[in-house]
Amino acid sequence: MRNWAIDFSLEKSYDEKKLTKTHKFNRLSAAWFATILASFPLHAISVLFGAPITSHVPHTYLLDFLISIMTVFAPTYTLGVPSLTSDGASLVNGLNWIRLFAELSIRNPIERAIVYPSVGAVLGCWVGVFPIALDWDRPWQAWPLTPAFCAILGYILGSIIALFVSATKFLADEHIRWMREKAS
Repeated sequence: MRNWAIDFSLEKSYDEKKLTKTHKFNRLSAAWFATILASFPLHAISVLFGAPITSHVPHTYLLDFLISIMTVFAPTYTLGVPSLTSDGASLVNGLNWIRLFAELSIRNPIERAIVYPSVGAVLGCWVGVFPIALDWDRPWQAWPLTPAFCAILGYILGSIIALFVSATKFLADEHIRWMREKAS
């Protein structure tokens, strides 16, 4: 986060700012396209996990689109869309995606701010399905409500945990640096 703030405050020429805006627009449009595209496999996965097939199709798709926004948009905007081409940059980008989301190997606060909320949203949606099976017949137990609310709650909790872990690691590193300076 600190690096983002430093990069944002740097003075750039007009042409560099214009190029950066064009690059940001291209990244933004690619991120939205990937988010919409990822909602379809998520819909198929939801149906395979037991979502209604014929009834509540729009509700299920909107839940999957919500999950797609929370899990795909931020990583795609930040890291770029993974590509199947074999050039060096695409290979490194694909390996970054594998390292972050398959191995859960996080190296810095920005990666933590991307991965923790995504994992929290998926886990929250999965946990949110359990109250539906209870035979209480309450209005809040309708099909996509509890998974959607719990996914949002999981996303928020993942963001808070990422912030807490990043702050704790930063303060620990600063303390170690201070102790070394004090000793010398």
